[in-house]
Amino acid sequence: MRIMTRLAGIAAVLVAACFAAGPASALIYVSENGSNATGDGTRDNPFRTLQKAADASPDFGFIYCLDPPFRQAQALTINGKSLVIKCADGVIETTQSPAVMINNGPTQTVTLDGLFIVTFDDGRGVQLDRGHKAILKNMTISGGGGDNSIGVLDRPNTPNSELIIIESLIQDFKTGVRIVPRNGVQHNALISNSNVLQNDIGFDLKNGGRATIADTDFFGNNKIAIRAAPGTLPILTGNTITNNNIGFKGVGVSSRNNTFLNTTDVDGVLSAKTQQ
Repeated sequence: MRIMTRLAGIAAVLVAACFAAGPASALIYVSENGSNATGDGTRDNPFRTLQKAADASPDFGFIYCLDPPFRQAQALTINGKSLVIKCADGVIETTQSPAVMINNGPTQTVTLDGLFIVTFDDGRGVQLDRGHKAILKNMTISGGGGDNSIGVLDRPNTPNSELIIIESLIQDFKTGVRIVPRNGVQHNALISNSNVLQNDIGFDLKNGGRATIADTDFFGNNKIAIRAAPGTLPILTGNTITNNNIGFKGVGVSSRNNTFLNTTDVDGVLSAKTQQ
C-alpha cells in the first residue's frame, strides 16, 4: 500500500506539472484538417499529425487534438522531452510497430491522455525504452492477437523509472502489459482502475520489477491473468480476476482483497471468493 500511495502521489504531481501554464508556444494543436506543410501548430492553423506536433514541441509542451475524433495512421515517436498529449477519442490505427515509442531520460515525463491505439497482428501498442516517467491515462490499446503482440512494453535501463497506467483498457494481445527492467535497475509501476481483457497473459513482470496493481479487472485472459518472475515485487489489491485460466503465477506475490470468479488461483484451486 505504501508503494501504491507513493506512486499515486507521484502521478498527481507529474500530471499537475505537465499541465501547468507555460509560454504560448508550448501549446500545439493538431487536426485532421490541419497541415504539416503549411500549419504552424496554432488553433487556427494546426498540424496534421501528432508526430509533427511532437517534433515541433518544446520541452514541457502540450499537444491537443481539436477534432474529435482525430485519426491518423502514422506511428508516433517521442524523443528526449517532457510532453502531454491529450486527445479525446483520438485514434492511432497503424500497421507500424510500436504505434507509440517513448525514448526519454529519467527526469522527463510523457503523459498520454485519451488516445485509442489500434494495432494489427504482432504489433505493439506503446513501447517505453531507456529511463522515463510515463503516464497512460484514459487510454484504449487494442491489438491483433499475434504471437508477439504486446499492449504496453516497458524496458527501462536507468534507475527509478516509473510507469503509471490509470483508467485504461488493454485488450486482445499476446501479452497485455510486460515490464522488463534492464541492467538490474529499480523500476516501479502502478496500474489502477483499469481493464485488462482477452489477452493470453494479462500482466507479465520480469527482471526484478516492482508493480502495484489496484482496483483493476482482469477478464478472459486465456492463460494467466498476472505472472511475476522470481525476484520481482508485485502487490495486488482490490482487483477482480474473472474467467482467466490462472489468476496468479509467480513468487513473492503480495495479495489482498482480490476477488476471483471462475478462475484457478496460484494454488490450483478453482475459486469464486474474495481473498482477505
